[in-house]
Amino acid sequence: MLARTVADAVIVADERGCILSFSHEGEHLFGYREVEVLDRNITLLMPMSDAELHDLVTGGRRANGARHVVIGRRKDGDTFPADFTLTESQLGGERLFTAAVRDLTVSVECERHFEKLQDELAQLAHAGELDHLTSILAYEVTQPLAEIRRELTAAEHLLFAAGQPDALLAMASMVEVADRISEVIGRLRGLMKRRAMDKQV
Repeated sequence: MLARTVADAVIVADERGCILSFSHEGEHLFGYREVEVLDRNITLLMPMSDAELHDLVTGGRRANGARHVVIGRRKDGDTFPADFTLTESQLGGERLFTAAVRDLTVSVECERHFEKLQDELAQLAHAGELDHLTSILAYEVTQPLAEIRRELTAAEHLLFAAGQPDALLAMASMVEVADRISEVIGRLRGLMKRRAMDKQV
């Protein structure tokens, strides 16, 4: 009767692994009614090898209170990760094993989600470093580029005064290139600012 008041699914089995008692929570977790599992082997609910079953159910007092993560199997065939805690007792000279089983599906999903968030935060940190580097690079290029632009403009005036049309055209072309580079850097800096504004917690 005590088993039916525990939140975890509780299964009592003998040393052969045959189920002797199956709690109401077990019915809810696995989808079987108690009458459907009585006297059946516990591997019905946890598809494990004979060796694994032997280690878990007949492991003696060394396994008493030991916790394991196993795969549970519901009546519809669906499987799920489960926390499996085993305790041993004696009744009339017979060894009995009580297993408390808890569905870990939500915990596992939360852990995976947390790991994903950690990866995303690491990527954001890397992206932040990249933004910083790009900002520095843009600044370092913009200053000398502005100086080059000023020198080219001054040279244009000199060539115009000297009556050198061919050289003047070449110089004008270089000024256009400098302007295009400056425009690209400006767009890059604008993009970095928008990325910084778009970040959310």
